Amino acid sequence: MAYTHFRYIAYQVPTVGLIGKQLCGMLPGNEPVLAPNTSYCNQAIQYLGSISNTDAKIRMARLFSVLLYAQKNIPADDVTMNVFLAPEFYFRPYQSTIAGLPPAYNYADYCNLKEAFGEFIEDDRFQHWLIIPGSVIWSDVNSIGKREPKDWQLFYNTALCGASEYKVNEKAYPSIIDGMPLLDANGTPISTLTNTVFTNTTSRYKSNQKLAKHIFNFHEVKCGMEICLEHHMGVLKTAYQQYIASIPSGSTAIPIQLQLLIAGGMTIQPSNIAVTNNAYVLRNDGLYNPSVPQTQLIHPNGQSFPIQQTWKLTDSMAVQDPPGCNAGYSFPQALNIYPELPLS
Repeated sequence: MAYTHFRYIAYQVPTVGLIGKQLCGMLPGNEPVLAPNTSYCNQAIQYLGSISNTDAKIRMARLFSVLLYAQKNIPADDVTMNVFLAPEFYFRPYQSTIAGLPPAYNYADYCNLKEAFGEFIEDDRFQHWLIIPGSVIWSDVNSIGKREPKDWQLFYNTALCGASEYKVNEKAYPSIIDGMPLLDANGTPISTLTNTVFTNTTSRYKSNQKLAKHIFNFHEVKCGMEICLEHHMGVLKTAYQQYIASIPSGSTAIPIQLQLLIAGGMTIQPSNIAVTNNAYVLRNDGLYNPSVPQTQLIHPNGQSFPIQQTWKLTDSMAVQDPPGCNAGYSFPQALNIYPELPLS
């Protein structure tokens, strides 16, 4: 399938709040009602039934409702690729600082979210959609799947890339804003809910194999993605350089056409742009910043593309500020629809 154009659909939603000087997650809000009036809504409701964590279920229901609304109202054709991005931390549970609990789902919750999302996007309605629903914060102890075994609790910041080639990318570089508890070398908490780094800092997540996963194909479109601090650290740019170095002599490296940045407080860094002037950088950020837009679509040469349409979301579909959140720290919740543009 050869796409000639793409359309960026940015889900503008706050995922980071501030109480005094303390960064915090956002409340899940009310669970949107998916009216069981079509077979597709019935299927979405069935997928939600597999999620036992109430916070996770509400956030996934909202994502489903936003996607269904976008799909219903955006024209579809076989040559336009729709790119839907939510910001980093969209799936980060709200936990009271009084309880001293880290804002993270457990491994079972993470698996439930991943399975429900994977089932949802397999419907033909989304065959031309690349969907990255932000990231999931989760934690567990000991060996999990192919991950390195540890005898203390590890935290993960994982982006799901819903596409024809399903990808999971785990953030390689934790940052202060991630809000995980600080642990000592033995895994013993030395503080409760703080703005310190989470503990997934093993070399495995900076390996060439892991970095290579940041580059993937959606049908014939080469995409690259980064999670917040990874962009500042040049993760995608490094991965692309490694890709070029791996190309056999006589072969041509295929350039990245879309650089996708989901973030919670990361502006576009010109020195770490991994695409050429004819390609595009798409950014979606969940942390309010008065100096830059929450969502952006630019050329590396500095050209910025304006939002074509903004669809404001109703209060019933909104996440909510936590108690005591600083006034003005949130921003309007909406779908920003950018113009259809040609792929390089």
